[in-house]
Amino acid sequence: MVVEMARKRLGELSAWLKGRDYLEDRFTAGDLLMTTVLRILRHTDLLAEQPALVAYRARCEARPAFAKALAAQIEPFVRNAPANAPA
Repeated sequence: MVVEMARKRLGELSAWLKGRDYLEDRFTAGDLLMTTVLRILRHTDLLAEQPALVAYRARCEARPAFAKALAAQIEPFVRNAPANAPA
């Protein structure tokens, strides 16, 4: 049931993006957040079933603002990693 609900919502998102590069007229914080959600699904069939969402995720990940936000999110984990953690 959860998988079917996810498929439904991803289909709705794909339909919304039809003819659009981003959720709104320009790249916004909403795209940052949605891309983060889609990244969680990137190794599943759920995202692969929606080529428009795969393209949207790639487009958003290619934005410098996304790279900056991701680096800022990961930085505390990198800074506080145990000394013996693999690089």
